[in-house]
Amino acid sequence: MKIELLPNSEKDIGYVSTREVIKLLLHHRAEVWMPSDCPVFDGVHYGTCELPDMMIVLGGDGSIMRAAHRAARLKIPVLGVNLGRIGYLAEINPNEIALMSRIFERAYVIESRMMIEAAPYRNGIPFGETLIALNDAVLSHGPVSSLLKTEIRCGGRSLGRYYSDGFLVSTPTGSTAYSLAAGGPILDPQLRGLCLVPICPHSLTARPLIVPEESDIELHYLASGEETAHLTVDGIQAATLFPGDSVHVRRSPLTCDLVRIDRGRDKSFYDILREKLSEI
Repeated sequence: MKIELLPNSEKDIGYVSTREVIKLLLHHRAEVWMPSDCPVFDGVHYGTCELPDMMIVLGGDGSIMRAAHRAARLKIPVLGVNLGRIGYLAEINPNEIALMSRIFERAYVIESRMMIEAAPYRNGIPFGETLIALNDAVLSHGPVSSLLKTEIRCGGRSLGRYYSDGFLVSTPTGSTAYSLAAGGPILDPQLRGLCLVPICPHSLTARPLIVPEESDIELHYLASGEETAHLTVDGIQAATLFPGDSVHVRRSPLTCDLVRIDRGRDKSFYDILREKLSEI
C-alpha cells in the first residue's frame, strides 16, 4: 500500500507523532511518501507520489481540509490524526495511532463528504479559477469592516438583498466551522443540502436558509464606486470582485472521502459532536 504522509511541524513538535506513524506503517510494509522539505527518516520516499492509495494527515482540521482538496482530485481517502484544538474531521488522536494497524486488516469504512465549487463571474463570464471547497465559500470585504450588499439567487430566482458583514455558502461538513460561528445551523453530514448564511446581517429578519444540494447559487455583489469584495474558499482567498461581479456556487462532482476505522463499536456524528462541542 502506498501512503502519502503529511506532517505538520508546528503541531507535531519534534515530529514525535510522525515518527510513531512512520514506524507503524513501515512495520506493515507500506510504501511511505513525504514532502521533500520534511526531515529525512529511514525507509521513507520523498517527493510527490503520483497515485497513493491513501493520504494520512497529522494536524488540525485546517491541515486535513487543505489535504482533502488534492485527495479529492486523486479520488483517494484521507485519514486524519488530530493535533489541533477541536478536530471534527480527524479520525484518531495521537494516543490512538496503534489503531492504524486496522487499515491493513481492511477494518475500516469510507465516509464520503459533499464538496462545493465556487467560481467568480464578471459580465456573465467566469474569470479566475474555479475552486473546490470542503467547508465553505465566503464573500466579504475581507479585513475592511463595512457592510456588504449582496443579492442572493437560487436556481435563478432572487431570495432578496442582504446587508451584512458577508455571506457564506456552507456544506454540511462546514456547518461546524465558520458557519456555526456566524449563527448557522449544524447539519448532519449525511444531509445533502447547502446552507446559506448571512454573516452578522443588518436585519432582524435575515436568517440562514438550507437549500437542496442541486441548487445553483449566485452571490451578486452590489455596491457603488470601486469598492472591492473578496471571495474566500476554505479560508484561501480566491478572487477580488468589483461591483456587478458575482460568485456562482454549486455542488462539486468531487467528494472528500474520510477513513473511519472499525473500533468494534459505532461512533456516530452525534457522539463526535457532543465531545467536540464540550471542548470549545
